Amino acid sequence: MNKKPSFQFYPADWIKDPKLSMCSPETRGVWIDLLCAMHELDRCGEVSGTPAQLCRICRCDQSEFERAIAELESTKTATVTKHNGIITIINRRMNREHKERINNKVRQKRFRVNRESNKKVTIPSSSSTSKTPISPLEFEELWKAYPGTSEHKGSKKKA
Repeated sequence: MNKKPSFQFYPADWIKDPKLSMCSPETRGVWIDLLCAMHELDRCGEVSGTPAQLCRICRCDQSEFERAIAELESTKTATVTKHNGIITIINRRMNREHKERINNKVRQKRFRVNRESNKKVTIPSSSSTSKTPISPLEFEELWKAYPGTSEHKGSKKKA
């Protein structure tokens, strides 16, 4: 998968997000650093590490980081899990889009494989355009029988 040099950022979403708006400016600064790290690492929408490692990623000290993580968790801006000294922070939207990219890739690969295998078993059909054309006499009879038409509807006489 090609690494994209940027990710979409919608300022209106950033400003209008009520969960994020409840966070302090300090927490919002840590959050944008985490989003950038998630993008740079593998675009899967999550980042894990010890508190010291994540402090370096977020460019903040331990107390700022702990306050920010507590705020992100309490406002449900991010999903935060702690297990055996490792903290995992998940951006749900970025994570969902990552899963969609993987599912699309698998679906497209499956389609291409099926399309290639179907070429081997599909019998070519005759074209529907190979039917013989009708004669002008047959057409006139068909035209007269069609409801709402007159014999010479296309040629109007001038009064």
